Amino acid sequence: MPRLKHSRSSHALVLFTAIAVNPVHAQDLAAPGALGADMLPPGRAAMRLETRGTWADEEFSPGGDRRPLGSQYDGLNLSAAVFPALALFGPGATLGRTDFSARMRGEQTRLTVGYGFSADVTAGFQVGYGESVNRVNVTVLPGNVPPGVVSPGATTPTEAVQNLLVNLYGYKPVQSSTWHSALDPLIGLRWRFDKGDNHATVFAPSLRFGVAKQPDPNDLMQTVLGDGTNDILLGVLHTRKLSGGWDMLLSAQYTVQLADHVTARARSTNELLVPANRLENLRRDRTDPFELTAESGYTNGPWRFSGRLEYARGGRDNYTSPRGQDVSGLEANTDFNFLLGYVGVSWNGIPGYLRGEGTAPVLLSLVAATTLSAKNTFAPDSLYLTATLPF
Repeated sequence: MPRLKHSRSSHALVLFTAIAVNPVHAQDLAAPGALGADMLPPGRAAMRLETRGTWADEEFSPGGDRRPLGSQYDGLNLSAAVFPALALFGPGATLGRTDFSARMRGEQTRLTVGYGFSADVTAGFQVGYGESVNRVNVTVLPGNVPPGVVSPGATTPTEAVQNLLVNLYGYKPVQSSTWHSALDPLIGLRWRFDKGDNHATVFAPSLRFGVAKQPDPNDLMQTVLGDGTNDILLGVLHTRKLSGGWDMLLSAQYTVQLADHVTARARSTNELLVPANRLENLRRDRTDPFELTAESGYTNGPWRFSGRLEYARGGRDNYTSPRGQDVSGLEANTDFNFLLGYVGVSWNGIPGYLRGEGTAPVLLSLVAATTLSAKNTFAPDSLYLTATLPF
């Protein structure tokens, strides 16, 4: 997710890589168990439609501090440390200082279909589509070097910087950017291997296929909602009914992200802005994250109220350049963790419908989520609306 990664350099225009390298989809690991713990009766199917909105104007630093999105790139001095040619104008020469702000918005629609093969085995698949919009505002406040000197024809420092990015480095102009793509589909099953009157344990293996569109290596402002890798998800879920209408769900999931290839500009930790000739088809081996979930719910008639905590952690990604280029800048600060909090309410009319009470045969759910703590990720707030229908 934002994954969307951080790096630093005093020798590159780090402002314009703030957003392109941070994880949004790190916080979308499909917990718990990819397709959940729901079991269907033999020979029956169900369909769930989910719409999800995500918003973020804050991020978590490598040290875990919450800050405005891209704040470390606001007020950046565009001196010779960024543009070496400015050294010709003497010490202290600068094109200006940056005024930067950003806000990310994502929307996803997912369709999940399940079928009960037996009393203890349910299989299913999930497909989806997503769009991410990164709205940025960038202005360069004037310095003591005229913009036309470093970029002939430029009338403002902002225009001069944009021209340098396009003409020297081959990047697209820095501006708000939109990404839209099919999301990585899932297929999997749920095997209930342990059950009693008030509890059940489910093994939920799944496969996720990497079809999501890769980020544009020439668009520094683009954010994505899926990393496009082929993954093996191994989840175990335990549900238990408690007294007084209460219930509990515990889950653990380990994700094996298979190695693949991605087109990106190889860079070292000392350079974030690199020329187009560094573009290469790199081998990528993403970290294998794990996540833990604890949920408690209270049911009163058709209504259920719930709260959930979700924790995830992942290590460092690895890249390999066939040309032997230094890729340490792509790997830096790709490790992450996050703790999410959820509150939800749902209304289940299916049991009443089966009893002939005239209610609609649908389960509706509304869930809100927020990021409580994290490292190397965005800090999104999300809203989920789902409708489940049997057929």
